[in-house]
Formats: sequence, structure tokens, C-alpha cells
Amino acid sequence: MQPICELLPKTVKKDDVERHVRGALVSRAAAEALGSILLMPGAFRPRSFRDGVLTLACRRPLLGKVISDRQAELVTAVNRRLGFPAVRRIRTY
Repeated sequence: MQPICELLPKTVKKDDVERHVRGALVSRAAAEALGSILLMPGAFRPRSFRDGVLTLACRRPLLGKVISDRQAELVTAVNRRLGFPAVRRIRTY
């Protein structure tokens, strides 16, 4: 019988749990970091994270433009909040 510490990493990767956990961490960090920078905490919502791309749903089209224009600053803020470089790009809809 294998110890749980050997089985858990294999199971986490096999069931794609790792990707979902990372996505949840990124979404939370994005909501906190972007809310404090943009001063509009309820105006957007993290929707997905995949392959380094964070997708946000914006209530106002103008906010999407602001996020696009300040993307480098916002990506840096989210990654700083996370403590590791996970986000490469932010897209909005």
C-alpha cells in the first residue's frame, strides 16, 4: 500500500484539481488587487483563468477599455498579490 503523500499529488494532477485550485486563487487575487487599484470592486467579476489568461466580465464597456489600457500594471498587481507569476494577460467582455 502506498502512503497518501505519494498518492495525493498524482490524484490532484489526474483529476485536474490543481488547475481549478489555481484558477480560484487567481480569481480571488484578481478581485482584491484590481478592486483596490480600479476603485470599482463590484464593476467586474473574474470569470475564468486558463493558460495564463484571466478573463473578466465587466458591467461597463468603459471599464474594459481601462483594464486594457492598464493591463501591464494590473497583471503585475495580480501576480504580486498571488506571490507567483501566473497571469500573463487579462481579457474582458
